[in-house]
Amino acid sequence: MIGAPWLVNILLEGAEVAIFFAILLSFIGTYKRTRQGIMMNLISFSAFMIVFEALLIYLTYFLSTRFGISLASMVLLLNLFLVAALYMMLRVVNS
Repeated sequence: MIGAPWLVNILLEGAEVAIFFAILLSFIGTYKRTRQGIMMNLISFSAFMIVFEALLIYLTYFLSTRFGISLASMVLLLNLFLVAALYMMLRVVNS
């Protein structure tokens, strides 16, 4: 059974995937307008991060069945800071 901290962690990982997906769509839109080569690198990085975050969702679920609340709370703090940083990055990308 998954505890509440692990459930929150999985939801935060899902939020990170959604933010990276929004960043990816923004980069694709910029590439269509400007056709700059550097945008392809940013698009590739964003796609990689979406896959990486999806793997982290699986890893978070796996860890939830193996470890206790102390690890969950540490991961929760890390996820909160990461979601905040990604949200600020999304605001910069969209401005």
